Amino acid sequence: MASTTALINKLKKTYADAFADVKESGTVQRLFLESPQLNFIFGGGFGLGRIYEFSGPESGGKSTLATYIGGEIQKKYANRPIVVYVDFERSFDEKYANTLGLCTSEDQFIFLRPLTGEDGFKILKQLVEELPVGLIIWDSLAVTPSVAQVEDPDRATFGGTARLFANGLKYINPYLSKFNTSMIVINQERANIGGYGADFSCVGPGAEIVIDE
Repeated sequence: MASTTALINKLKKTYADAFADVKESGTVQRLFLESPQLNFIFGGGFGLGRIYEFSGPESGGKSTLATYIGGEIQKKYANRPIVVYVDFERSFDEKYANTLGLCTSEDQFIFLRPLTGEDGFKILKQLVEELPVGLIIWDSLAVTPSVAQVEDPDRATFGGTARLFANGLKYINPYLSKFNTSMIVINQERANIGGYGADFSCVGPGAEIVIDE
């Protein structure tokens, strides 16, 4: 029977990327925010390389909180100071974001308005691989259309966006972890299950922050 060391060395020749240092990869790196309350909520600081869902009612402060964290990333995460804002809501206000501490200069901020969610995930993968992106803000899950919904709205099915995010987050999560890039997905709660955005839920890895009005 082969020894553990011999077998691992053999496997590493083919699957080198699958083997990680548990002392490094098994530790969550955290960014300490200016707010002690937020550091407590996030379990000791905002986790790097993690996916968070900010869920709550409309106008509950989700985008404001995400934008504030984006500014903190730019100021304190020197190795990866770029924030990418994916604005499917078409509601981003640059002046308001600046007052919250987010810098929108070209060297620290990338603003995206993709046509579909699939396009968004493909763009993000390349950005994370090639640029020092510290945080992605996806605003919002509820209004993100899939390719099927754009090409033929009558063919769109219940749960389509949930499937889009289930696949998209699985696709991008390894790259977020590898490069220690965090992601905030904003999701609006809907009371009417037949209403706009009612069937959406974030099913990816990470933590959920519920925001009340």
